[in-house]
Amino acid sequence: MKFGQRIRAVGVCISGRELRVGGGITIVSYDLALKHKIVLECQFDLLILDEAHFLKSVTAQRAHAVLGKGGLIHHAARTWALTGTPTPNHAAELYPLARCFGITQLGYNAFVERFCTTRLTPYGRTITGSRNIPELRALLAPFVLRRKKEDVMQDLPDILFADLVVEPGPVDEEIVFAEHYLLNKVDKLHAEINESRALLESNFKATGMGHAGLTVLAGLKDKVNSLRQYVGLQKLQPLTEIITNELENNAYEKIVIFCIHRHLIEGFRQSLAKFKPVTLYGGTPADKRQKHIDTFVNNPRCRVFIGNIIAAGVGVDGLQRVAHQVVMAECDWVPGNNAQAVMRVHRIGQLKPVTVRVAAVADSIDEQIQKTLRRKLKDITAIWDTP
Repeated sequence: MKFGQRIRAVGVCISGRELRVGGGITIVSYDLALKHKIVLECQFDLLILDEAHFLKSVTAQRAHAVLGKGGLIHHAARTWALTGTPTPNHAAELYPLARCFGITQLGYNAFVERFCTTRLTPYGRTITGSRNIPELRALLAPFVLRRKKEDVMQDLPDILFADLVVEPGPVDEEIVFAEHYLLNKVDKLHAEINESRALLESNFKATGMGHAGLTVLAGLKDKVNSLRQYVGLQKLQPLTEIITNELENNAYEKIVIFCIHRHLIEGFRQSLAKFKPVTLYGGTPADKRQKHIDTFVNNPRCRVFIGNIIAAGVGVDGLQRVAHQVVMAECDWVPGNNAQAVMRVHRIGQLKPVTVRVAAVADSIDEQIQKTLRRKLKDITAIWDTP
């Protein structure tokens, strides 16, 4: 397509059935693009990789399919990578794009050695943070066009982060952990939760409350999933009481709640039913996803939006037009994912200051994790900010 040439068609592909390529602009998800060979049979004038941080892992199949030998990027005359969080955790997550774009010729291990701090833990050597940031910033400069919010959204209201510490509420274990009850393994469940709590506490003692601790946490998330669900559900009753009181007294019109686990999302949907909530998580069908967003934006009776941090953290627009209150009932252990979710509300179209409250169970490991997440987020942004 030549400069100034009229675009004949713009197609948005929700499923593979309507996938057509050629003669205009095609908008398609990574998974659909890679699933259907028709995409790899075409040549493109321009390939735009939106949410490019999805290609951060050197071992992920998606990154290889897009950036690797014979990948999608080799079917385009030019490529732009767009993202609001280029490094969700540390500088090494830049490597796939940096190598493919010719920013560095280093191998992965050499890149990590040069630009990352590492630490030997009981779970192996882990990346704990970034270093030599001025040198890395200089390498990136010729390839990066960066726009800060304050540059392009000068009238955007402030955003305030606050702690929301609550006393633990009751958990309906028989419903949430039904499998344990069916197998008469309730004692095993409690033992597993206690072991997970001890594991996290020992992790913090071994690695400290900094980058290393959070890096190891990310590797432990599957092992401590029952504990994470349990702690999240302990917040359900106290947060429901707080939010109900605020909505009934018209402290604000609408609120956005972010969670990790589906049981907690469904718990809020039921406990806040009088406010006609809508939900969005990984299992939400594509045709209902936008319908739920539109309902929250356009229906005054729908006052609560409950979203999974990952599923509702990208590709969601409109929340900022009707809500300026956010409660993070649970946080992802990748700070960049939390930032993406919050930015669904703090973006162009927002007219009021945004308040983000991060919920934590009082006097628990949960409180400590939130502090670590906040420090990690500061370190990530340092790579992109000028000194």
